[in-house]
Amino acid sequence: MKNTSCLIACMMLALHHGPANAAPVDYALSNPSFESPTLSLSNTWSSGVVGWNSIGSIGTTFAASWVQGTPAPQGNQFLYGASDNWQIFQQTGTLQAQTRYWFQVKLFPLSTGTQRVSLAVEETDTFSATFVEAHYKPTWNPARQDFALPANQWSTVTLSFNSSDWPTMVGKNFRIRVNGFHVAVDQARLIVDSEIYQFHISNSGNDGSNTGKSASSPWQTFNNLGAWLPLSPGEKVLLHRGSTFNQELNLRGKGTTSAPIELSAYGSGANPIISRTDLANHLCVVWNNASYVRINQIDCRNAKMGIFLRYVDNPNNFDVRIDQCNFKDMTDGTLNPENHNYEFAYSDAIFVGGKDGISNLANNGIFYTFINGLYITNCVAENVAHGFGTGWYYPTKYRSRVRNLYMEDNLAINCLNGWASIIGVDGGHMKRCHSVGGGGKDTWAGTTLGMIQTSQNFLIQDCEFSYCDRAQAGDGCGFDFEGDTSNITFDRNTIHNNDAAGILILDSLGPHANLVISNNTLYNNAKDPWNSYINSEIQGSQAAHTGSSIINNGIYRGSTSISFLSTNTNWSGFTISGNRQFEASNYMNRPRWWNFDSIGNLEGWAGFQQWTSNTVSSGNLFGLSTGVDPFAYSPPTFANMTLQPFVWIRMRQSAGTFGQVFYITDTDTAWNGAKSAAFTVIPDNQYRDYFVDLDQPGNDGVVTQIRLDPTATANSTMAVDFVRITNSTDVNQPAPSTAPAVPLQMVFTSIAADDGYLTESSANSGVGGSGDSSSTTFRVGDDASNRAYRGLLSFDTSPLPDNATVVEATIRITRIGNPTGIVPIGTKDKPFGDFLVDVKNGALGSAPSMENADWQSAPSKSAASKFAYNAYADLQQINSRLEVPDLIHIKLTGKTQYRLRNGIDDDNDGVADFMSYATSDHPTASYRPVLTIKYTVP
Repeated sequence: MKNTSCLIACMMLALHHGPANAAPVDYALSNPSFESPTLSLSNTWSSGVVGWNSIGSIGTTFAASWVQGTPAPQGNQFLYGASDNWQIFQQTGTLQAQTRYWFQVKLFPLSTGTQRVSLAVEETDTFSATFVEAHYKPTWNPARQDFALPANQWSTVTLSFNSSDWPTMVGKNFRIRVNGFHVAVDQARLIVDSEIYQFHISNSGNDGSNTGKSASSPWQTFNNLGAWLPLSPGEKVLLHRGSTFNQELNLRGKGTTSAPIELSAYGSGANPIISRTDLANHLCVVWNNASYVRINQIDCRNAKMGIFLRYVDNPNNFDVRIDQCNFKDMTDGTLNPENHNYEFAYSDAIFVGGKDGISNLANNGIFYTFINGLYITNCVAENVAHGFGTGWYYPTKYRSRVRNLYMEDNLAINCLNGWASIIGVDGGHMKRCHSVGGGGKDTWAGTTLGMIQTSQNFLIQDCEFSYCDRAQAGDGCGFDFEGDTSNITFDRNTIHNNDAAGILILDSLGPHANLVISNNTLYNNAKDPWNSYINSEIQGSQAAHTGSSIINNGIYRGSTSISFLSTNTNWSGFTISGNRQFEASNYMNRPRWWNFDSIGNLEGWAGFQQWTSNTVSSGNLFGLSTGVDPFAYSPPTFANMTLQPFVWIRMRQSAGTFGQVFYITDTDTAWNGAKSAAFTVIPDNQYRDYFVDLDQPGNDGVVTQIRLDPTATANSTMAVDFVRITNSTDVNQPAPSTAPAVPLQMVFTSIAADDGYLTESSANSGVGGSGDSSSTTFRVGDDASNRAYRGLLSFDTSPLPDNATVVEATIRITRIGNPTGIVPIGTKDKPFGDFLVDVKNGALGSAPSMENADWQSAPSKSAASKFAYNAYADLQQINSRLEVPDLIHIKLTGKTQYRLRNGIDDDNDGVADFMSYATSDHPTASYRPVLTIKYTVP
């Protein structure tokens, strides 16, 4: 009969796979194919099993036709185990360090009874360890079946393990064992291999004929790796550059200090890609209990997660490094950890987590560090939830699950929550990491471009957090100190153009201690906050934080910010000093290009030293160096060093080979050599383009002035065509576009005679039954008869110019009083669904005045926007903004109406549950609903 491999579900098992090259050797087993004693057709049976310890009624048989009609797969004889619960085992020496073992047998299910069989390799000095085992139909656990046995054929089953997983067992005796019920056995092998390999995998490879051990003989898929796991110290898994794989690469193995294990690329071309298809469930790379591991130059796409460092009840791992990996399109919006057995929730590029069943109160409250020394460098994440995240779901609160995390020179582009969500980290830093763009999705958890919580002793320095779009969710901030941290320093970072606060300081799970926010630059934040509670450049909470400080920061308040530091925050635990507070509008449009096109116009350049004849003509700034240190200062500028890193100089020189650009920043106003960059000059009197890169390690922030030293030689004639701060080294780049005109703005108050609330005629009828346009408040929720309330706001937007282009439309309402009944707060607990806003270009019904049919009349756009939260405090104000495509529904020649409702009209509990908001009949004018329109005109 033909040998057939059977499927084994356990990762430690491999099927029908003997190592394909010469290095693995067969251990000399006694009577491995049951050929002793030699039998014949006239003597077909021998009781017991020579060379093996045996229990039960078994024996060796000659492969006669009357025995199942099948020959032995090797030789003439095999073990015939037609009885119940027999067992054979054989001592096989001592366990060697860093060695792979394969225990392989061929099995045949007999027809004399119910078949069962288990195989094991186990230590025998103390019987404390079973290295590997597998079962076919084990009665003790019917749900477990590690392999199958097809009827009427011999199947090969292979168990593999690596002694590096059992360092305390090295030197101890072990045995192989088979325990069977009505199963025949033949050709037992114990294969031993202590060689170190490089495994090659390529789209052009072959799993069947190739060895995988060289670039000239690669495998095609990840399937064959299973037999070689865990990897031994010093081994490598190499994926061919230019190849794309659609499998999960699941690895195990621990390296050593001198011999780490590596996952990398080989060949030439682009990084190899692992691209999956199921954003909700698929993973790209899973490394179980990684220690002394290197992962570099691997790209991951279209999955739930990219690289998952998975630690399951296996603490005290060390030194894992991930470098030059790229991640894209991991956008699953399902955040429930229970969907993934509580191991993870977010779609992250790199995630560290797993299961912790050993840290618990029954273990006297002992907690464990799972990885000490994690380095992530030069990676890019685009369109994922986080570039990096951590999470263990039991117990949740422990600051040292990861120790010594170092993240440097990483980039997150349009990631839901930026580069990093740092939870449970003790020690290390994040430097020169940039989160640009992000948010943009409606999530109850809110959005931020970076977060730290339940961590300690960590530095965040020279990073950028910019352009977070909160969509209709909460937060939308640059960086979020979520709570329960100690000794965190946030230094020399740039935070700008975020929809909510640049920095958010909360107290989830506990207040902060010794939080230092220093030498940062914040500008133009709070562009579109969800309410007035988060409408500042730096926003805090009411918690009693301790020992903290906000010092020496440059804070440039955006036009929509209420304050530099929020006024509704408890700042008693902070020392606040040395902060420079400015209005962003006075700095954003400072010049960054100087072309010297107007005769006699130095364009603000001044302070000329050892630079005479400094005149402007013929489109040049001319001069003669009278010493070895000629220089001039630019006028004040404002250039983000990350977004505009290059100083582009076009000039000609007659002498000197050395030039230099000095600069000062918002947070460091001293001129010194530490803030300078040199460049080589060609002194041939020809115009040359020089690009000087200021964005170097240790440099970050906003450049506020530069100094040009065009040469370091006396008597050089100089002509500077232009000096430009720019984001490109393209000599054909166009001039920066003219700053867009600041939009005009009109604010409209809802019309008192037209606004109010409507009540459904009966529960679930979907038809309005009555309305109240004279109340000082409108309601959203339901009454005791489960009839839904809907609010109506009406604005006369006809004063807008007929040729206006609306660029932003935001309504603001004010919460009045306490909730009636049980009303959900926020959007994660929503028996009433989301707090939605319908918009109508004109009147909802037949007339602008309120009528019962307005309850159900079709709007121009249903659910055009929503409020991130139902306001939960008396007099709290909340905002809802139309997205750009829906701004066409603002009527320029008449009235624009909004209908406010719950996504689910009632909660069917027979109790009145509603919240009240001020109408324009309210006596306090500042509480009345307003619509703020920003627009431009030709």
